[in-house]
Amino acid sequence: MLESIHIINNDSGISLFIRKYTSIPVKEDIIFVGFLKAMEDLSQETKNESIQEIILNESKIIFYKIPPIIVVGITPKTDDSELTRNVLKIIGEQFIEKYKTQLKYFSGKISDFDDFPIDEIIGNQYGLVTPETKKSEISFDPLNSFIKYIRRPELVFYNLVDRTKDLREKTVQSYRDIMQVFTNRKRYEIKEKIEE
Repeated sequence: MLESIHIINNDSGISLFIRKYTSIPVKEDIIFVGFLKAMEDLSQETKNESIQEIILNESKIIFYKIPPIIVVGITPKTDDSELTRNVLKIIGEQFIEKYKTQLKYFSGKISDFDDFPIDEIIGNQYGLVTPETKKSEISFDPLNSFIKYIRRPELVFYNLVDRTKDLREKTVQSYRDIMQVFTNRKRYEIKEKIEE
């Protein structure tokens, strides 16, 4: 069963659409999506490969990249990854088909994507949607609501791009720091073995 679905613009890292099917909160959706995009960029930069999934203690984060978007689904660890990836593929294809023009000339106005009929696409036939979900729990997205009511959404777009870029840079720097510590530790272990 899908806990949440995130559709991310591959170029900017901006969250275009979020649907949550559980009441488990993600404190900062913008930061979370920025982190996912940074992980994808890091894997592309270091290994020239896309991330397929991230396995956590109790959950999996499954990626499906279909340019110009990345569709991400969060599921319990026990769910079938291939089935979920197929559902994400269908979601991505229909999202691109419905919003070709908006994606091609993306202005930062994410409220354009609010009417995406994701619940109809997924449906209960896949068995991935939590049955006890209430419409009120899954339809409110404060960022989308905020952007609808401000006069100049392009200002929010540029702010989000800057925040996402900063997050990506911090993630890359953290990765480099970790690799430096790991490399130094390995050198020390090799040096000890040589001295023995």
